[in-house]
Amino acid sequence: MGNEKRAQSELRKRAEAKLAAKGEPLPELSSQDSQTLIHELRTHQIELEMQNEELRRSEQALTQARDRFTDLYDFAPIGCVTISDKGLILQVNLTLAGMLVMDRSRMIKQRFSTFVADQDQDAYYHHRKAVIDSKQRQSAEFRMLKVDGSLFWARIETTLERNADTASENLRMVVSDISERKKAEAKSFELIQAIGQVAEGIMLTDSKGIIEYVNQAFTHNTGYTLEEAVGNNPRMLHSGRQNISFYKKMWSEIYRSGEWQGKIWNKRKNGEIFAERLHINTIKGIDGEITHYCGVFSDISEQLSLESQLLQAQKMEAIGTLVGGIAHDFNNMLAAITGSLYLAKEDAKSLPAVTHQLDGINTQCFRAADMISQLLIFARKSMVDIRPINFTAFLKEVFKLSIVSVPENIRLIDHICAEELQIRGDTTQLQQMLMNLLANARDAVAYAEKPSISVSLSAYVADLDFLQRHPEVDHRHFAKLSVTDNGYGIPELNIKHLFEPFFTSKEVGKGSGLGLAMLYGAVQTHAGVVEVESQVNEGASFHIYLPLYDSEEVTLQLKMKETISRGEGETILLVDDDESVRNAMKKVLEKLGYKVIVATDGLQAVQIFKQQSASIDLLIFDVVMPVMGGAGSRKADARSKS
Repeated sequence: MGNEKRAQSELRKRAEAKLAAKGEPLPELSSQDSQTLIHELRTHQIELEMQNEELRRSEQALTQARDRFTDLYDFAPIGCVTISDKGLILQVNLTLAGMLVMDRSRMIKQRFSTFVADQDQDAYYHHRKAVIDSKQRQSAEFRMLKVDGSLFWARIETTLERNADTASENLRMVVSDISERKKAEAKSFELIQAIGQVAEGIMLTDSKGIIEYVNQAFTHNTGYTLEEAVGNNPRMLHSGRQNISFYKKMWSEIYRSGEWQGKIWNKRKNGEIFAERLHINTIKGIDGEITHYCGVFSDISEQLSLESQLLQAQKMEAIGTLVGGIAHDFNNMLAAITGSLYLAKEDAKSLPAVTHQLDGINTQCFRAADMISQLLIFARKSMVDIRPINFTAFLKEVFKLSIVSVPENIRLIDHICAEELQIRGDTTQLQQMLMNLLANARDAVAYAEKPSISVSLSAYVADLDFLQRHPEVDHRHFAKLSVTDNGYGIPELNIKHLFEPFFTSKEVGKGSGLGLAMLYGAVQTHAGVVEVESQVNEGASFHIYLPLYDSEEVTLQLKMKETISRGEGETILLVDDDESVRNAMKKVLEKLGYKVIVATDGLQAVQIFKQQSASIDLLIFDVVMPVMGGAGSRKADARSKS
C-alpha cells in the first residue's frame, strides 16, 4: 500500500507541474471551493492522460514481446507441443508441423499418438505415464510418423504444467529430430559387429592405457572376458619375456611415428605364454592430441610352428647332404679295404690264424658298410627298388618274422586291418622301418610293469589339420602304420632331435643312433610322413603315413641270394676315379678269372670302348666322376655301339 500511495503522490505532483506549465488561468469563481474543484478536475484529467500514454506504451511493448515469443516458439530449431491430459494437441509450433509435413491448424485437437509409429505406441504411453506419475521431467526416444507415411527418430523431453483455468495438467513436450544420430549409431554398431568378427584380436584403450574395448577374437585368444578386460590395463598380458628396455623402445617409436609393430610374447589368463604379432596405432582428436590407442593382435603360433618345421627340414636336408658326401667317400675306402682283405685271405689260405683275423676285420668292414647304407637311406641317396606292394599282406608277413625279436614277456598286439592297402615302396626299406620301430619300442618297455607293444595298420584320409601340419603333402589317402608302446616315453626336448643321425638317449653301446634317422629317410623316399606322440612315463606312438597306390598290379620282391661268379677270361672295362678302389677291384676281378681294362673317368672309358668294343664283355662304372660320370658314359657307349 505504501508503494501505491507514493506512486499516486508522484503522479499528482507530475500532473500539477504539467498543469502549471500550461499557464491556463482559472475561471473566476464565487468561492474558493469551486476553484479547488476545478484544479482537482484538471489535474485528474492530466493524470488520466498520462496513465493512458503509459498503458499504450506497455501494450506496445507487450505486443512486441508476444511477437518475439511467437517467432521464437514457431521457428525454434526444435519442435514444441502442448497436449492435454486427454492426449489432445492444444498448441504446436511450426517446426514440429514441418517435421511432420502437416499444416499446424490441422494438428490442433488431434491425438498426439496419431503421429507416433505403430511399433512405438507402447513406448510413448509408458513415457507419458512416467511423467504424470513422477511429476518430473522425463525423456524418451521413439519413431514418429509423417503425413507421407515415412518415419523419423525423435527425442522427446516432457514436463508437466498445471492449467490454472481448468485445474487440469497439461504436458509440454520438446521434440528433436535424431535421425542422423541414429544412423551414425547404426554405422558404429555395424562397425563394432565387423570388428568383433575379425580373426585378429583388437584392443582399444584411452590415452592413459585403460582398456575401453576388446573384440571376440581377443577374448578367445587370451581367455579374458570382455568384463575382465574393460577397465583393466594391457599389462595383464605381460609374459615377462620382454624387459623394460623393450617397452621403452616400443613406446618411444609410438610417440615418434604414431605406430609400432613387431613380435611380442603375451600370457593368457591360464598362464600359457604364446607369440603374437602386435600392431599399435595412435588415434588423435581434432586438436591433434592423442585420445586413444588401438592394438591389433595376430596369433602367430602356427606361423612359428611352420617356421620351426621349415628350419628342421632345412637342417635335415643339410645333414642329409653332408651324410651323403661322407658316405660316398667312406664307401670308396671300404671298397678298397674289403677288396684288399679278399686278396689277403686268398693269399693266406694256408695260414688259418691269419685267415681268422682277416675274417674278423672283414666282418667289421661289412658292419661299417651296413651303417653307411643306413646313412644313405637317411640322405635318400641310396639305390631303391620302388614297385607296387600289397602293404597289408607284406606287413603281416614281416610282423610274423619280427615276433622272434621281441622277448616273450612283452605283449605284442596286432591290429593290422583286413583291407588290402596298396602302396609303392621298397620292401627292404619297409621291412627295416618296422624292425627299427619294434626295436625302439622293445627297449622303451624294458622296465615297464606290464610291457606291451601295439602294431596297427589302417586306411587314413587326411583332414585339414593334417594338411596344415604337412603342407608338403599332395596326397589325401594313406596307409597309416602305427607302433605304440607303454614305456618311459620321450621328453619333449628330445622329440625334435629324434631323427638326427647318431642322436640317441640310450646308454653307450646300446644303440648307434641311426635307426630313426634311417626311418626318416625311408619315409621321405616313399613320399610319406612320420609323426610322434609321447608323454613321459606313459609311452610313445610312431605314426607313418604312406600314400596309397591304386593298382591291381601288386607284387612282392624277394631278395635273391648273392653268389660269387668266377670268370673264364672275359674282359671287363672298370671305370673309377678313385685309385685305391680301382686298384683293389682290378686285383679282385683278376683273381676271380677276369681280364680287366681300367679307365679313370667316363670320357676315357668312351674312347677305350670305341677302340676295343668287340673284346669288352662287361662295363663297371662309378656313377659320379670328373669330366664325365657313369650315366653319361653309358649313353655314349650306346651311341658308339649303334
